[in-house]
Amino acid sequence: MTATLARLVKSGKEIIFFIAIPELGFDPALCLKPRLFSTVERKQDCKILKEDFKKRNADYISTVTSVLKAFPTVKVFEQSKYLCDEKYCHARIDGKMIYRDDDHLSYEGSRFMSEKFRQEFNSNR
Repeated sequence: MTATLARLVKSGKEIIFFIAIPELGFDPALCLKPRLFSTVERKQDCKILKEDFKKRNADYISTVTSVLKAFPTVKVFEQSKYLCDEKYCHARIDGKMIYRDDDHLSYEGSRFMSEKFRQEFNSNR
């Protein structure tokens, strides 16, 4: 990561580092209505505790933060701030399923995140 960022910074390119989205730890399909005769239990709340996400990602965040300190021109896009509130990280937002599986965005999630990215970084220009 350090070598790649060094090469990109040296090239004069604008760099925006995306911090990984929260991993749910469950299949978001469990948030949907179960199929007829399904024996799979539905996950009613469709979210995880933010504290669990922070604990699980502590080493990753620590490493990334440490490396990025050496590259002050690199901007950071913190995706979790759009997926999490004070207490939970959500797999469904505004009635739309944001995740395709436990750690990848769905089509709707990608559209949602791209709009947040556009708002955050186009407003800085």
